[in-house]
Amino acid sequence: DYAFGYGSMVLSQGNATSTTDDDPPPKINNNKSMIDVIFSVNDPQSWHEQNLRRHPKHYSLLSRAGGAGFVTWMQTNFGAKIFFHPYVDLD
Repeated sequence: DYAFGYGSMVLSQGNATSTTDDDPPPKINNNKSMIDVIFSVNDPQSWHEQNLRRHPKHYSLLSRAGGAGFVTWMQTNFGAKIFFHPYVDLD
C-alpha cells in the first residue's frame, strides 16, 4: 500500500501563466487550496469497508447504498480502475 498527494497544497500554483497569449492566466483561489490524495491498496474491498465506516460522506449516496462490494466492483471493472471522489473536506 502507498499514497501520494498533488495539487495546489503540495506544489505551489502561484504565478501561473497561460499556455498561449490568447488565454487569460488561470484564476487561483488561495482560500480553497486543494490536495489530491491517491491511495494504492492491495485489498480495495477491505479498504472501502473501513473507509465507509469512518468517512461515509466521502462516498456518494449510491456508493454508500451499494457498500464496499459495489464500490470495489465499479472500481475494478470500469474505466481507469480507480475510485475517485472529488471535493472531500479534510480536517
